[in-house]
Formats: sequence, C-alpha cells, structure tokens
Amino acid sequence: MSSDQIAEFITELSESESLAALQKAYSQKSELVFNLDDHLHPIITVIDNFLDKSAILPSELTNLKLPADKEISIKFNVGTDLYFIKTLIKSHLNRYYFDMSSKVMQFTRRKDSRHMIPKKFTQTASIVSSALKRGLLRCIIIDISKLGVRLEIIPTLDIPAYKRDDLLKIKFQIYKR
Repeated sequence: MSSDQIAEFITELSESESLAALQKAYSQKSELVFNLDDHLHPIITVIDNFLDKSAILPSELTNLKLPADKEISIKFNVGTDLYFIKTLIKSHLNRYYFDMSSKVMQFTRRKDSRHMIPKKFTQTASIVSSALKRGLLRCIIIDISKLGVRLEIIPTLDIPAYKRDDLLKIKFQIYKR
C-alpha cells in the first residue's frame, strides 16, 4: 500500500471535531497509548481531567520521567474509531498534560462507520448451518455497518471451522426497541 493510499484513511480533524474526540475519550475512559525510546513497554494512561484547553494526565505518571517538550504520538480509541495525536507532553506543578489544540487525526479503516450495540441492549443472532448438531450457532452482535456485522459466538463445543469468504446464513432476532 503506497503512502497516498494510506493517506486516504487518515483524516485531520477540525478543532471542534478534535475537541469532541478528546472529550469522548475522557468520558469513556479510553486508553491513551504512546511509546517512548527509553521505555521498554508502551505507556498506557487516560485523560484525568481538562483545564484551560489542556488535557491533564493522571498524577501516577509523575513517577515516570516523561520527556518534557518532546513531540510524541498518542493513540486512542473511541468505540471502534481509532485516533492519533501528535503533541508535546508538558509538565506543570508535577502534572503532565498536553494542549487540546494539538492536531487529532482519525484513522478510518472503512468507508462506512461501525455502530456499536450497547451491552444493555444485547442483540442476538444465530448462524444456521447443517454442519452443526442443533443446526444453529448462537451469537451476540457486537457492531454493525453498511458492509457487515461483527459477531461474538457464544462458547460451545460444536463450532465448525469457518474460513475467510465462507458464506453464512445468519438469522437475526428483532426486538421491539
């Protein structure tokens, strides 16, 4: 894949969209993941709070010596959407933070977005197959988009080996909501 093709999947968000993505990351306690040259493992944290257009990181990070005023790339998810921030980590009064005006990029893996099914609204389905003893393999729908659906198979001993591009017949249970 050429860099031009990769660029088709990366969108620089406007300031208001960037702010909305960071606020969603905060409200969903999304993990912020970044690598530093002098750390063996990635650093995983969350946004602790906001103050004066700054995203404040948890006080536990003060035990780590993060490079102040060095640009790093931070990855985070909001639902199934993947974002990156190129920003400077700054320090003030023993707390690390980054400016919320930093550029946020969204990585889009598909043309149409996926819609998560909330856990409280469990949506079930069944894969219909003659290879199964009961003929049905129960599933929970995780998310759905125009191009497909992500299923989680409810564990059982009777799971056939499906391969990529196998055609499946799926039966959905439609609820009143």
